[in-house]
Amino acid sequence: MSSDMDGTMLLGVEGIKKTILYGGTAEMPRFITGTKVTFHFRTQLCDDDRTVIDDSKVAGVPMEVVIGNMFKLEIWETLLTSMRIGEVAEFWCDVTVSKTHSPTMQCHSSILPIQTLESRF
Repeated sequence: MSSDMDGTMLLGVEGIKKTILYGGTAEMPRFITGTKVTFHFRTQLCDDDRTVIDDSKVAGVPMEVVIGNMFKLEIWETLLTSMRIGEVAEFWCDVTVSKTHSPTMQCHSSILPIQTLESRF
């Protein structure tokens, strides 16, 4: 394992590695169906330049995903539900996971700071 991956933990899903960059300030939330998660993200290729392919801060609008609503990239629910509010984490997803979850997804890393959670009852 390279030094870039030191301190990385597996999420229990083959092909996903997570590194917590900032642990957040709250307890681990319960992500029930209908919970709206608001977060910023940056998606990068796993090339030498770590080429940015998408960045919500550049777009100026955070992303919102409602848990259980079959978001087109279902891997995002797996990533988000492993996080606390305020946590900043970097995820590495390999091609095996990409093929399982979305045919267009490639090996990439994303940094996701969760901003808010809103539960709908």
